[in-house]
Amino acid sequence: MTLHVCILGIDGSGKSTVTTALPCILAAELKVRAGSAGDDFQMTEADEDLLAPNLHPRSLPVAGYLSKWFKRRAKQFVDNRRLYPFFKLNQMMFQDSAAYKLGLRYNPKVIVSDGNLLLSTMGRAMNYSSPASDGSKTPEQAPDASALKAALDYLAGGEPATKTSQVKLSLLKKARSLLRIARGMGLRTGWLPDVVVFLDEHCLGFIVFYQQDRQKLHLVP
Repeated sequence: MTLHVCILGIDGSGKSTVTTALPCILAAELKVRAGSAGDDFQMTEADEDLLAPNLHPRSLPVAGYLSKWFKRRAKQFVDNRRLYPFFKLNQMMFQDSAAYKLGLRYNPKVIVSDGNLLLSTMGRAMNYSSPASDGSKTPEQAPDASALKAALDYLAGGEPATKTSQVKLSLLKKARSLLRIARGMGLRTGWLPDVVVFLDEHCLGFIVFYQQDRQKLHLVP
C-alpha cells in the first residue's frame, strides 16, 4: 500500500525542493521505491530511475502531462487574481490524479506531492476571502479547526456537513459537485494524504514517520 505524503508551506519555504529531493533520499537510504509529484514526476529505486524528468520508460499518465501544462500557465498568471486560481486549481486536480495513478502503476512505498488539491485550495480560498495582510478578519471570525475539518471530511468523503457553519455550505456543495464531475471523467482527485509535512521559512529539517504492520520508515535530516 502506497503512503501519500503532502508537502505544504508558504511561498519560498522549499516545497518544490523537498518534493524533488525526498524520493531520492528515501530510495537510497531506506532501499524502498519512492516517487514524487510536483514540478515533474519521479519514481526511484535505490539502483534505478523508473520515472524521471524526460524519462518515462513505462509512460506517464495523461493527467501528469496536463498537470505540467497547467502549472506553466499558472506561473504566467500568478499576479492575476481571476486567472491564476483557475489554472492552479486544474493543475492541482491533475497532479493529484497523476500521483494516485502512479501509485497504482508502480506500487511505491511512498509518493511525495507538492501540495494537495483540497488542502492547498482551502488555504488559498481562506486567504483570497480575507488576506491575512489586510487585517479585516480577527482570529475569532476565522473558521476554527473543527469547521475546516468538517469541510474537508465533507469534500473528501461525503460526510454530513454538520459543523461547517463558519464555511459557506453553498460553496462546499458547488465544490463537491465539481469533484464528482472530475471523478466521472476518470480523474482520481479530491482525496486527503496520509501524512502532511508543513514547512515555513524557518524550517531546517523534517521527519517523515510511517508505521504499518510493524514496519517503519524514518527520515531525519
